[in-house]
Amino acid sequence: MKKFYLCLLAIITLLSFSSCSEKNSIENDVRKEVKVTATFNGMSSSGTVTTRAVDNSWENGDVIGLFMKKAGTTLTQSMLANNVRYTNDGTVSFKNQTENKVYFPFDKSNVDFIAYYPYTENLTDFIYKVDVSNQSNLGNIDLMYSDNVIAKNYTDESIKLDFKHQLTKIVLKVANNNSDNTTGNFTAKITNARKNADFSLIDGSLTFGDEVADISFNVDNTTNTAEAILLPTTDLTNKEFVITVGDISYSYSLKNSDIKSFASSTKCEYSITIEPNDDRILNNVTASITDWITVKEDIVADEVPSNADNGNTEPEGEVIPPASGDGEGGEPTEPEGGDSPVLPDGGDGTQEKPFTIAQTKDLKQCEKVWIKGYIVGSYKGTFEKFISDTGSLADAFNIALADFTTEELIEEHLYVDLDTNKTISYIQKELNLNDNSENSGRKVSIYCDVSELTKFGGKTIFCVTKVRSYSFVDE
Repeated sequence: MKKFYLCLLAIITLLSFSSCSEKNSIENDVRKEVKVTATFNGMSSSGTVTTRAVDNSWENGDVIGLFMKKAGTTLTQSMLANNVRYTNDGTVSFKNQTENKVYFPFDKSNVDFIAYYPYTENLTDFIYKVDVSNQSNLGNIDLMYSDNVIAKNYTDESIKLDFKHQLTKIVLKVANNNSDNTTGNFTAKITNARKNADFSLIDGSLTFGDEVADISFNVDNTTNTAEAILLPTTDLTNKEFVITVGDISYSYSLKNSDIKSFASSTKCEYSITIEPNDDRILNNVTASITDWITVKEDIVADEVPSNADNGNTEPEGEVIPPASGDGEGGEPTEPEGGDSPVLPDGGDGTQEKPFTIAQTKDLKQCEKVWIKGYIVGSYKGTFEKFISDTGSLADAFNIALADFTTEELIEEHLYVDLDTNKTISYIQKELNLNDNSENSGRKVSIYCDVSELTKFGGKTIFCVTKVRSYSFVDE
């Protein structure tokens, strides 16, 4: 009898080990650690590493903070992952080198992610403290934010964070035509600039402090350039650039500039030629906009009298345009009955003011512009058949954008090619209506190339042949 009980105990023990082994096997299959890759708006897909503060790429050792929350919720103190450090490994990948590992939920539920750079442990109520008064290390103040990764679970191999610069980068390129000042060395500053703000990691909003200062640029005298990362502003009227060569200073009032604001995610680039004159004032300014987004301006710099007052006056209140970039003209009004649709004022192709679909018809060919519209459907067989259906009936490799959610005329559409050979693969995966039925009727802003017009059935079709980045516009 004793042997019988011993055998029975052995059998029970083996079954217990088997059960635990099976349970652990199932848990290992589901409890998957989160792997992270990250890019910028406009970053090359190769992920080539240069100095991140200069170009759109990561620097080995950059650290981001990562939050994981239940899908559709906001940041709270009960996050599934709260401000976990992830460190760049020299590519587009980030590694969690802490003991605080981040796993997808065991119950297979969906989660959302929020991330920011540069990392800090000192967060209260999810507020990131911004201070741009010290420009000695631009990478330390280049605030970036990502909230694009939503509704992910353990079936995803990794998450791909798309970061956007939240501040403004200013670049001065200086040429000295003043024979009395030939050393080439100079200093530069901007007057009356806001120096601090609170950035909410909950919704990506900036709340500006009242303190202003003259902020000195980070100067490289070997390349005759000066750079600064500043807080966005829509009012430049009381601000000046002051460039000092030797003991002579030159100024340029930004109220005279073609660049009327410092927008977030924007690089403003000024070419400055220093010319001798009695007033020491910078003149002859022109400007254009490109990518961080870049804004370029050429300036001729004249001397400033030595007793000049740079006017350190307190700036008036500033209103920063919404990050969604809907422009100043409001949204298009849907037509009622037989009425004609009322279009908004057009944008200028920047992230802050994207082109409308109607404007795109006049572009004919362009690269690296922002365009906004509603996702109204897709085309089966290129332009053969427009369908507004989603799911299995929708095409997985194109979408149609329009100024109105009810637009079905193909000549009023913008055909967006999501072919993975031309578009970053995760963008195709996240925008198409075959896999993402919920995208139907959503407004999206895309950073893209429009490079061909196609005739089909006697109608002109406007095409986007490369999508570089995108963001949904919440209304």
